[in-house]
Amino acid sequence: MDESGFSTVQNQTKRIVATKGRKQVGTLSSAERGQHFTAVCCMNAIGQYVPPTLIFPRKNMKKELTDKAPTGCVGLPSESGWMTGEHFLTWLKHFVKYSKPNSSDNKVLLILDGHSSHKHLSALEYAKENNIVLFCLPPHCTHRVQPLDVTFFGPLTTYYNSEVTKWFRSHPGRTITHYQVGELFKEAHVKSATVSNATKGFAATGIFPFNEDVFPEWIFIPSETTNNEINSNNSLEPVEFMESIPSNSEPISSKTASAEPMPSTSSTQNSTVNYFDEIHLKDKTVNDNLSYEK
Repeated sequence: MDESGFSTVQNQTKRIVATKGRKQVGTLSSAERGQHFTAVCCMNAIGQYVPPTLIFPRKNMKKELTDKAPTGCVGLPSESGWMTGEHFLTWLKHFVKYSKPNSSDNKVLLILDGHSSHKHLSALEYAKENNIVLFCLPPHCTHRVQPLDVTFFGPLTTYYNSEVTKWFRSHPGRTITHYQVGELFKEAHVKSATVSNATKGFAATGIFPFNEDVFPEWIFIPSETTNNEINSNNSLEPVEFMESIPSNSEPISSKTASAEPMPSTSSTQNSTVNYFDEIHLKDKTVNDNLSYEK
């Protein structure tokens, strides 16, 4: 399961169809800032979906908000419009209704991220009592190992923005409120909640069928920056990167090296100041020309 935020206005249009050669191309969009809401979705490895849950930023819930929403959809009010621990407990009860984990021999594995709302004590106790095993994904990697993020939320967002654009064209001069998003979200959810998207999501992440080599080696290269050795004092020692030095070169001592900078010269006609330094290293003169812009 995972959550994703949506708005009552469409995002920036990516593609616009127009005749070739036109210099100005326009599209219909809303001038309003829009109001956000949260959609909670869940799917399994064989292409089955739990009816979504919509969280609206309001104190009291009205049934009219979910009149034309997807079948079985649940609406929840929230002052912020985002998931909280209490809402996650309510969603778990909605999840048990469709997953039906009956006994200890028929447990359900629920894969989710490490958001604080998923660690609410009452929700954890309810999951344990109802034979739900919660598996929390590591941080900063859900874009790779969360099936919903890999193959579902992308098409869902695209279809939802398309439905919002169609609504604006058929209702000129009007704005979308939370009372219309249920119908618009339903059309987008029907198009994106396919068996193919669900099965491909679990296969692309290596969860089912299980594939531990699903990710190539180059994906793990950024994590090498945190591979620091631990010394006897349990403190981290940063890895030092040293450039290769030719075998015939001699080490330079700080005592034998001396620097004698020359006074700088400036010109009123040119804004560039040139510095000329002569550095004597073991009877050898190295000229270092540096140029600095004012």
